[in-house]
Amino acid sequence: MKTIVSDLDGTLLNSYGEVDSFTKEVLNTSPIYRIIATGRSYKTASPLLKGVDIDYYVLLNGAECRNSQGDILYKENIDLKIVHTIMNGLLERHIDFEINTEEGDYSTDTVFCDTTAQLTKQHLQDYKEIRKIFLNTHKPQVSEN
Repeated sequence: MKTIVSDLDGTLLNSYGEVDSFTKEVLNTSPIYRIIATGRSYKTASPLLKGVDIDYYVLLNGAECRNSQGDILYKENIDLKIVHTIMNGLLERHIDFEINTEEGDYSTDTVFCDTTAQLTKQHLQDYKEIRKIFLNTHKPQVSEN
């Protein structure tokens, strides 16, 4: 085997959201390329992999690729006309969402997504490179009592 590609959540990360010491040791001592493929952004994926030698990251469901130093090798942005149409529709319907940009991750609900900054109207106007829109359709649990 020359390469291993792994997702993070439910695959490489344990139930505590960490890479356990055994997995780190196996990955770091194996003569293979280590690639992470995840829907997460670099900002949220890379801290989870402290102590693991990662060669490449495929991020945001393939919209961005980075090397081990975090340098962008590839990026694919969503057309801004489409972005604004989607975001305006979501805001009108009061549906929370997150956007992922090269500058950072922003959300209309930072409680649900605590690794993001609060999305403001200024962000909607300023950002020219949006790579992913993630909808938050969580519904509060209703007690039957």
